[in-house]
Amino acid sequence: MKKIKMFFYTLFALDILASCVVAVAANVLAGIATAVVLLSLNITVYAIILKADKAGKRGAK
Repeated sequence: MKKIKMFFYTLFALDILASCVVAVAANVLAGIATAVVLLSLNITVYAIILKADKAGKRGAK
């Protein structure tokens, strides 16, 4: 689980970097929209993985 957390922390940082690049290349509003979309997708996937991990731990008891 620790490797998954580190992966998602790295992914969050890369999302912020990508939104900054879009903001510079296009405009600030596009950068904000990019950040919102990418971060919401990452948070959703991370929540699903955490829920599956908790369910797996409950089933292993």
